[in-house]
Order: sequence, then structure tokens, then C-alpha cells
Amino acid sequence: MKNLQFISKTKDGLKEYHLAATEEKWLEKTIWKNKKDFYQTLLINSYADKTQYQHLLLNFGYNNNSYEENIFIYESLIWDLIKDKKIYVIINFRAATFLNDNELKYDKVDWEYQILHQINLDNNKTLFFDNGFVEAETGPIKPPTPRWNNKDEDKTALLEIRDLKTFLRVIASLIMDDFSSINLFCFSENQKEKLVSILQDEEEPELNEILDEGDLFINLFLGADEGYKDYILIKTKSDLSEKLNQITNKLNQAGKFYEEELDDIDSFEKFMSLIQNIFRLEV
Repeated sequence: MKNLQFISKTKDGLKEYHLAATEEKWLEKTIWKNKKDFYQTLLINSYADKTQYQHLLLNFGYNNNSYEENIFIYESLIWDLIKDKKIYVIINFRAATFLNDNELKYDKVDWEYQILHQINLDNNKTLFFDNGFVEAETGPIKPPTPRWNNKDEDKTALLEIRDLKTFLRVIASLIMDDFSSINLFCFSENQKEKLVSILQDEEEPELNEILDEGDLFINLFLGADEGYKDYILIKTKSDLSEKLNQITNKLNQAGKFYEEELDDIDSFEKFMSLIQNIFRLEV
């Protein structure tokens, strides 16, 4: 398990916390790398009856092609930070796809926040771009869904997250693209009307106007294809150093314990129990 550690800085009156994944990500042992017999027998072979692998795919966002079990680290880390707050999310580009499968109420908004983390394959240089708020874009869905008008390609959906199950379903909606990301607006008090108003305005939003003391903005960027790498960006007016150190220390220990226990996993039930107990993702 590689050590999780945020890098902190201050910019434009906000404290920023950055966690950038490398090519190898965080866990050095995974079922895909180290337990291929188990993977083939208990996950791939069960795909046809849509039970075990589908459960991991649709409810936790597990994807052996890119994130592997590292997705559980991101989910646990972020949920630990935001679980006691009022949470609103924008799913960049994939809003229509998510809405087609979920009945959550939403508000149409005109802006989303964009970051990009990639490696230049020509010179192996890592590039990070914080592009701030950009005009929203939602990809069309075929066949069309009654929950979203494909003509609204210049808008996106702002949804509320009220529990862990919904949060995990949002993460699960991000799979299958070259890269994907979500914007999380997390408030100490209900700020929905203010947030919707700012994100529907003609003027480009400013995070300083959205966030009060104790509020958080989080962008989770997941890189699936070659050249794109995972990234967590947190912005806030509060000092999160101690809280983040506590969470990452726990996850560093949890990841090491996971790798130690992996050799003894011989059933899907044991695998799920290990994930839920170590990463605290009971749903």
C-alpha cells in the first residue's frame, strides 16, 4: 500500500488539498493482480447471472480495468469527510445516463467544475489542470430517457445525496469513459437555493461565493484509459489538515491490512465482508 498524503496550498483565499495517483495507484495487491483464479471463478463467471460482479459494478463502481479496489479507498475517504453535511453533486457529462437509472429529483444548472490529470505519453510528464467552472455539457443518451431532454446538452443536473447508498451509486455511474469526474458541494447548513442560483447565473461562478466556513468543494477525477490518472481536489475556507491526516492514516493502515488478508479470500462473501469492514462501506 502506497502512502496516502494530501499536498496542501492556499490560492485565491481558499485552502486546497491535492491527492494525485501515480500509474500504479495505491494498492500494490489487488484481486486482479494477485488473485486471478479467484477473479475468474467468482466474478467473471458470475457476470452472466448478474449477481456478484454486477453488484460490485453497479453499487460500488468497481472496475478491474482501471481503478480496481482503489475505488473503495476514494469512496471511504470522501464519505468520511462529507457524511455529516448537506451534499449536492454534479456528474460531469454523464448526468442523463445516471438519471435514466435513478429517480432522484434534480435541478438543471449551467456550470460545472473541471479538472484534468494526465501523463504526456511522449515525455512521461504529469500534467494537472484546474480549469475552474466551465459551461456545462451533458452527453446524449440512446434511446432517449424521459428524465432528460437530449437537447439540453449545454446543461447538467445538480442532485442531492442523502445517504451512502446514493453516493456509491453516483460513483458507479462514472465507469466506462476515458476519464470521468464529479463535483461535490458539501455544506454545514442547507445552501441549495443559493447554490442553484449561482450555477444558473450567466456569470461564471466563484467558489469563494459558494463556500462558507466549514463547507467543502470536492472534485473526484477518475482516469480509466492510458494517460489519465486519478485525482482528488478539495477546496475550503477551513483548515482540514488534521482531519485529512486522521482519515489518511486510518486508510493507510486499512490498505495494508487489506493486502495482508487478500491471500485468504476464497469466496465472494469473504471479499465483500473484507471490503465493507475495512473501508466502512456498509450499505
